[in-house]
Amino acid sequence: MTENTNRRSDSSASEGQFSDFHERMRRHIGDAEKFLNVPHGTIATTISDPDFVFVLKICGVIEPILRKAVQENVRKAIEHPKTATSGSESLIKAIGDLGISRLCKILYEFGALDAKTHLFISALFDIRNRYAHNIINAPLSVAELCHRIGEECGGDKQLLRKLIGWDAARDPPVEFIDHLRILMFFNIAVFLRDAVQFVNPPPLLTSGLLSQAFSEISDNRNSEHLQLQADELEN
Repeated sequence: MTENTNRRSDSSASEGQFSDFHERMRRHIGDAEKFLNVPHGTIATTISDPDFVFVLKICGVIEPILRKAVQENVRKAIEHPKTATSGSESLIKAIGDLGISRLCKILYEFGALDAKTHLFISALFDIRNRYAHNIINAPLSVAELCHRIGEECGGDKQLLRKLIGWDAARDPPVEFIDHLRILMFFNIAVFLRDAVQFVNPPPLLTSGLLSQAFSEISDNRNSEHLQLQADELEN
């Protein structure tokens, strides 16, 4: 009796955790859809697309957000008196010519992307390029394409690990490979959550005892990183 009760309790707890996890993912995806001004479900429904379509669609979502994130931070550099230069407007225009790897590097060095997300996005766009540039790859699953690339001379053998977010020494569990799409979708949701907040951060307090402290923290953080970002664009 007690054992059955404990099992039901564990099952209910697991279902509750999954429900909460699903709701958070849905919310992050919904925020990104609003930010991009696309119809509700545009991003969310990609999880049921074939891998080829899924990757192309998701990369089409990520790229403009990456570009916007870099653009907004360069704009802050223009407005900040410590880093403003006569060439600041040129930096804004130069963003349109930057590739994904350069955009990711800038955001990573700025602290907007952590290492796992940086590697995930780079790997995702490597897969996108293979799908987009050779239609013969279209029938392949993401896992199959990762395996094919890994077998090539000089090919990246870590693509699958990067897409999963697996950095342990041992190989990822078979269950992770079997549920690759779900794990990729989770990593995408996490990126969208962080990126949208980074581009459109919540407003700082404008009144009260802590308003001045938050303002000074924000100014110090910006002054430390904005020059680094401007230098990265110019190099």
